[in-house]
Amino acid sequence: MPSSPSPGESGTSTTKRRRSGTGSSGRPPTRKPAGTVQVLGAEDALFAHLRGQAPSPKHGVIYVHEAVRGTRPGERGSAARALAGKLAIAARVDHYSGERKPELDAQLAARIERIRERETA
Repeated sequence: MPSSPSPGESGTSTTKRRRSGTGSSGRPPTRKPAGTVQVLGAEDALFAHLRGQAPSPKHGVIYVHEAVRGTRPGERGSAARALAGKLAIAARVDHYSGERKPELDAQLAARIERIRERETA
């Protein structure tokens, strides 16, 4: 089974898409909760949900990340939550200390592996 990319190596296209959606709320990306990071880029779907016209979105541009795309459709919400959580933590660590934390990579890889094992069970 291929290993999932680390939060720090989430890919330039995913990173650019994620960053492009962060400026509208006025809150800096380091202060956003993981749930907000998870649905960045899904604003249209979120507003349709709030109007009662659609189900709530599970993920936005984070959907194109290999850790999410590589899981079974029924488990993509779990993978998106795991990735968003680690991205939110990594953004805070980067902002406040400027140091890379390799243990975040290992924790994300272990979590994604557990999610993918649930697919076969």
